[in-house]
Amino acid sequence: MEIFIYWMAPISAICIGIMLLTIFFKFVNWIMGGGSIVKTDKVKGFLSGKKYIDVLLTSGKTIQSVKFIGFTQNSSTKTNIPHQLSSMAVFETEDGRRLLIRPDSIRIIEETKKEVEPGVSR
Repeated sequence: MEIFIYWMAPISAICIGIMLLTIFFKFVNWIMGGGSIVKTDKVKGFLSGKKYIDVLLTSGKTIQSVKFIGFTQNSSTKTNIPHQLSSMAVFETEDGRRLLIRPDSIRIIEETKKEVEPGVSR
């Protein structure tokens, strides 16, 4: 019995320490991230969001009159989203719905002549 206590006490102390540090760093990461679920990265100088665009997909489907918002971040540790949803292109329709589209399924992005109203920002 002494051998069991002699070996298990340090091992259990190390395991408890690892668990406490994991909880602490998860909490700090949540605080630093603002508790938000998904963050997007903007692309400077490209599809600034002032004009609506049409997106042609590889399947042949066309998505018309959407604004380009950005890309979801790669690191799923910060956002807690599945790996399949990371690095997706984010678009917003005229009525405010958001679309996530895989970048490899986009064939053409074409700007339209219709501009976004200056007072409307979502």
